[in-house]
Amino acid sequence: MEIIDNYLAPDLFNVIRDNLLISQNIPWFLQTDASGQGVEKYPYFTHLMHSNHKSNSNHFDQNIVPILFMFGANALIRVKVNMYPRTETLYHYHDHTDYEFPHKAAILYLNTNDGYTIIGDTKVESIANRLLKFDATQMHHSTTCTDQQYRANINFNYF
Repeated sequence: MEIIDNYLAPDLFNVIRDNLLISQNIPWFLQTDASGQGVEKYPYFTHLMHSNHKSNSNHFDQNIVPILFMFGANALIRVKVNMYPRTETLYHYHDHTDYEFPHKAAILYLNTNDGYTIIGDTKVESIANRLLKFDATQMHHSTTCTDQQYRANINFNYF
């Protein structure tokens, strides 16, 4: 596992964050199963940028391509933007692995909040412009947040 703070140059990070979170042109899709283990208590929203060997979003080239291979990705499996709405109390989604085959993951946190990612016994706080790289076959899970309108990140699965 590797945590890199201030991962992107501030200007690049701000443009990507604003393009994804402030734009009225990003379609968000309701998800009720964050872990693949059944319906969760709280739904969340995703914007799928890349899957099945192709871009699924008009926003991929502008927002993902500039940072894509900076963290060592050779081939993409999936890229999605996650948005977890605020809840009254912090909710932990179910533990899961992203895929059953060996691969890596990176999470770029888009805003600072009191939510976090748990990998095994390690808690990684959501801090804007922080990149978390890890073995995605390890059990992990996300949380909601309670101190901001939402918790947002970009999740990369890759080889």
